[in-house]
Amino acid sequence: MTMSVQNSLEKSGPRPPVLSECRSESSDDNMHELAKADRPSTNRLLPNVCLYNDEIFRFGTCLGLPSLAEKQKRHKQENTENCYSCYVKAVLQEVAAFNYLVCEVTLQFAWFLGLISLGLTVGERRCFPGEPCFPSKEAFADFQNELEGSMLFPNDTDYDSMILMHNVWRMKEPFAVVVAASTSDVQKAVVFARTYNLHFHVKTSGHDYNGRSTASKSLEINLSKMNKSTVMLNSSRAEAGEIMVESGNRWVDVYEEVDKYDRVIVGGSAHTVSMGGYTLGGGHSPMCRMLGMAVDNLLEVEMVSANGSIVRATANYTSITNSDGSIQNTTDTDIFWALSGGGGGTFGIATRFYFRLHHSPTKVVRMSLIYPILLGDGTNVGLYVLGKFAEILPNLPRQWGGYVIIAWNYDTTYHTTGYLYFFMNHFGPADTESFNYIKQLADFIPSLRYVEYKTYDTFWEYEETVNDPLYINGYVFNSLLHNGSFTDGLAHFIVSTVLNKTDPNIGAGFTGTLTGGKMMEVSADATSVHPGFRRSLMSLSGGIVWDKSYDYNIPENIKYGASLSEELQQYGDGMYPNEAGADVKNWQQAFWGANYDRLLEIKQKWDPEYYFICRECVGSEYYDKTNENTTEKPTGKSPTTVSTTKSSSAFSTKGSSSKTSTMTSSSASTTSSSTTYVMTMNELSSTSNTKSTGPRISQTRTSQVAMSATETTVTTTFKVNDISAASYTEALKIQYVISVISLLVLLKSNSY
Repeated sequence: MTMSVQNSLEKSGPRPPVLSECRSESSDDNMHELAKADRPSTNRLLPNVCLYNDEIFRFGTCLGLPSLAEKQKRHKQENTENCYSCYVKAVLQEVAAFNYLVCEVTLQFAWFLGLISLGLTVGERRCFPGEPCFPSKEAFADFQNELEGSMLFPNDTDYDSMILMHNVWRMKEPFAVVVAASTSDVQKAVVFARTYNLHFHVKTSGHDYNGRSTASKSLEINLSKMNKSTVMLNSSRAEAGEIMVESGNRWVDVYEEVDKYDRVIVGGSAHTVSMGGYTLGGGHSPMCRMLGMAVDNLLEVEMVSANGSIVRATANYTSITNSDGSIQNTTDTDIFWALSGGGGGTFGIATRFYFRLHHSPTKVVRMSLIYPILLGDGTNVGLYVLGKFAEILPNLPRQWGGYVIIAWNYDTTYHTTGYLYFFMNHFGPADTESFNYIKQLADFIPSLRYVEYKTYDTFWEYEETVNDPLYINGYVFNSLLHNGSFTDGLAHFIVSTVLNKTDPNIGAGFTGTLTGGKMMEVSADATSVHPGFRRSLMSLSGGIVWDKSYDYNIPENIKYGASLSEELQQYGDGMYPNEAGADVKNWQQAFWGANYDRLLEIKQKWDPEYYFICRECVGSEYYDKTNENTTEKPTGKSPTTVSTTKSSSAFSTKGSSSKTSTMTSSSASTTSSSTTYVMTMNELSSTSNTKSTGPRISQTRTSQVAMSATETTVTTTFKVNDISAASYTEALKIQYVISVISLLVLLKSNSY
């Protein structure tokens, strides 16, 4: 029976190479000849899957899979033996007796079963440097000649400064940077990237603490040189006028520009922040209690969409200019709503913003108020002061805005530890009832505080004095605090975290941005920011920072920061995504709450192929399947979560303990991590020849740090080509077993 089958099969085609031929240590040429054999391709079922096992690469050569054969050549040094390959060899010995067609079909089916069992979704992967699909030098040259701006590669002089991130350790190395000079440049870059299926990301100031605006082996579209602006005082959309600003503008420059016209604009306080990510994330401000958030003052956005169209979006209409010059106008304004707080890097590339202007106040008064936290005798003044501040905060006049900073220091003169710094600004002169309200805090314990009031003629004069560090090495986290958040538990958590100075190289602190006032007059669904913003009194951001020489301990730093983030989250309702931690459980709900489902639907409508992807951005769970709540392609519904908020008595101004509780990184709980799409793609991408000199942290080290610093639980739903190396190792073992079982079953059935 077996012989007759064999004879009949031999008539249908040539005999395939047997296992000994596949495993022969013959020349590479022989391998290529096998790979080039005229056989039906299995790629229709296995689209360019990257497998990290030498046996499988050789197996691919045996079956005539050119893509796998090429991988085998690149990995020919990785002849790793394991228990699974033993079974595969045994099966291959039997398979070799069959005609190649039977062998191929059988194995296709077996591998297909393996893929199904893992819940893998077959799909096209991005193209990376070193792969045949990558653009040629001539293609890059032609593209570069079309740009008004410029293009930088790793060996160019300005490359290092262009890719620098505000949070330095998050820095990655793209294979090239398009320094766009216009919206047309951005449009061309998107079309070029899509033509070659390149992974790309968008960066302006690089102020994103979590590195969402950078990626290794990616094409960076950099907007930092797009800094035109135009003030229009005669506007039908805003009584005091409006301003058009390109995304590359820094807020410090815009403040100075509008001051020439005796106007103010709602923007960020840090001088290194630019328009894009700040506005798209919502944008709080030292003036947001008086004038609302940045998105509350947003009139229009110009955006380049995933298909290369130029979109002008407002609250009343959307105009789309297609690449062929045709124009579509619609009253569907979902995209404007999504851009008003739904986060950057995911719906398109915002190139221009139009903001409402406001008349300048007659005066701006700055209050600098400092209280110590811990006295030399152990008295915890900080808890008393925080209690008083929580008492007056709900009724704080909206003219007051600014920041509360809680940080560590030791005063050798007064022997005090830590401080509370109220850096607040009053929108108007000092001889008003609203100004005098703050004296309840300023004069709370006069003998222990330092206070200074300074009056400025314009907001720009006030803002010009603000200083922020150009670069940091740190981990940032956030929570939106409402009236019920200010409990004794929160006060003790803040103070103990700051005072827990066990290592001179690392420190923790908090900055609270005052919210409320005008912001509360906007309905929760009017913009796409987390609804918690509309009832919050403070956006409290915490962080740990370390000296650059302490980078070797980044995994422990991240673990400690993540534990603090999880603790702080319990006291608030939502997070500000621009300042939230990178390891947040159920980040969809934490960043956008009830607005997430609608945001996801809009993402799918405007970018159905998910070309715009960044970590923990809307829709990124489609690529980032380590999130335990996501098991299939998004359907417009986000994972369900239960919001937990600690509730107890408000900060007490009496009876507070004079001893602080301590929190150490060893006792803190660690949050689960969501491994990012960017890191996943970096791990799988081929390497290109980029220089690695200078202070930059290498991608290898950064990726290892990010992977080892978090304890990620890998689930079994991935897009085939976006699987991290670590995840794939485990997946491959399961795939081996299932394939072997499937083969044995099929072989057994063929023998009867």
